[in-house]
Amino acid sequence: MRTFFGVSKSPTKADPRFIPPFPPPFTGEGEGEGIDCDSKPALSPALSRKRERENCFTRLRVPLRKSAGIVLILGLGVVSAGAQVRLQASVEPREATVGDRVELKITAVPDAGVTLQPFISEKQLGPFEVVGFSTGVSATAGVSSPEFRWTLTIFDVGVSTIPPIAFRYRGRDGKEKTAATPALPVTVRSVLKPDAKDIHGLKGKLSKVLDKAALGILLAALAAVGLAVLFLRRKRAAAPAPPGPPPRPAHETALEALSRLEESLTDPAKVYYSRLADILRAYLEGRFQIPSLDRTTGEITAALKAGPFPVDQRMALREVLDNSDFAKFAKGDPEVNERLKDLERVRGFVQDTRPAPAPDVRAVSS
Repeated sequence: MRTFFGVSKSPTKADPRFIPPFPPPFTGEGEGEGIDCDSKPALSPALSRKRERENCFTRLRVPLRKSAGIVLILGLGVVSAGAQVRLQASVEPREATVGDRVELKITAVPDAGVTLQPFISEKQLGPFEVVGFSTGVSATAGVSSPEFRWTLTIFDVGVSTIPPIAFRYRGRDGKEKTAATPALPVTVRSVLKPDAKDIHGLKGKLSKVLDKAALGILLAALAAVGLAVLFLRRKRAAAPAPPGPPPRPAHETALEALSRLEESLTDPAKVYYSRLADILRAYLEGRFQIPSLDRTTGEITAALKAGPFPVDQRMALREVLDNSDFAKFAKGDPEVNERLKDLERVRGFVQDTRPAPAPDVRAVSS
């Protein structure tokens, strides 16, 4: 049994009273009463009730299908995309002033088995400039739906329209489809009062504002100030800069770094030996001008062999560098006592090769 707006029927295709899908609304009750397709007079009584219903349905079917799915009430746009994705769009405020912020919110409610595709916002929505865009989740009646928010601004006066925004989704049949929001109008008012006069430029009135003599004096003063600034800058550039403090001796920097490293004997082997090798390389470069920071162990050993270093010092430094390479590149993990021994080798080398202290002039003169 079918029920259409209060009329109950049980027709079949063989029954002349059979009504195709999407029947027109019935306004009366009882069989054969209340057909009102439009305001035109009723059809001729000579036609059968079946012909009346078919003619009425034929005239109403297309408008009903065209109007189905889009509703716009008080700034809220609701789009039913084939009963698979429903888009709810709202904009606040509907009336704004030039430069004001307008908030646009769209909630996408997909049916079960429908997947919403990723959405990327444009930087411009029609005449509106996108100031901010964010996404979130809206929970309504225990159902979580994706929510999209825009912050818009506009500088055009009049009625401007936020264009339809399309969302792609994959339906139950696996095909990709598109649903779009309706266009939303926004009224933009000017900041000027309705009775305000037009704003005019100063063309033709500049002679009344500035006197030629005053303008000449002003330009001369600006030129004098510019020349004075240029002279002072050149004078400062010509004066030699005062000498800065002398750099700290390389051995002092190395010994302080070794003291701090001694407190980190239990650090990971790669970290510990990287710092130890850097201290040694920096000392060799600062004290003896031997390029070491970007050299390999073999290159540093060759440079030490060509320098004024005894064999025992060269062998000790070679062992430190080999242990460092073993920890950094072969994931070696020497014991704590071995780490301390390598640190003492570097410290002994720094203390043995540091420059002799300068004699005290006061002690010599006395």
